[in-house]
Amino acid sequence: MATNKKTTAASAKDFESNEEVKLNDAEKDALEKQEASAQNKETSSGKYKLANPDSSYQEPGFTLVGDQEKELPEDPSNDLIARIQSGFIVKA
Repeated sequence: MATNKKTTAASAKDFESNEEVKLNDAEKDALEKQEASAQNKETSSGKYKLANPDSSYQEPGFTLVGDQEKELPEDPSNDLIARIQSGFIVKA
């Protein structure tokens, strides 16, 4: 007899609150990287611009100045993602 089992993605926070499941450091790191990768995919589509055109943002391989609109690099840095989440950089 076959049973249908649904699996869902779990986060590291889900496991921290569950005392029955113990994760080692490598497993926690893998879950956190998986979450970060999912976030990168969510933010990687479309063009972005600076919330304040009087400011600028620059890192190796990616620069935004003034009213420029650009697509994000294929693998955005954690700093760039943080700027998007904080509202410094917004979708165009």
